[in-house]
Amino acid sequence: MPFAAAPVAAARTQPVAEESALRLVFQSDVPAQLREMLGLFKQTDQPASREQLQSVCRNLTQAGEQFELSTWCELLELTRRAIAHSDNSYRTLAPTIIKDIKQAQELVLSGRSAEIAVAKASERYCPPNLNPQQRWTTLQICFPQ
Repeated sequence: MPFAAAPVAAARTQPVAEESALRLVFQSDVPAQLREMLGLFKQTDQPASREQLQSVCRNLTQAGEQFELSTWCELLELTRRAIAHSDNSYRTLAPTIIKDIKQAQELVLSGRSAEIAVAKASERYCPPNLNPQQRWTTLQICFPQ
């Protein structure tokens, strides 16, 4: 009968190990990626740096996929698309994106990833110099549902 306890212990260990891995990724890897983004945003706005920023977004999305964090992934895909849209200046995007990802990271670490505000981010990432109709059209094109 000593074997009956082993599966129960293994079942308890797996969620603990997954939680530990999530904490490791979101407490060390995500801040490192945010620092990389900040450095890229400080560079001259060039297609190459935009591509590097999009690559960071893809890496952060993969972290979310690993832990099945759908709202995290949605936010990072939206962020990637906003960065790809050349009408969005680094000066406008950088503070908003860094803040949104940081807040999302905190929500993930506190077990509240469902509270990540993807819809609010999509409005903030839209180029600011557009009239309401242009904003709506841009949101539909750049950030389709």
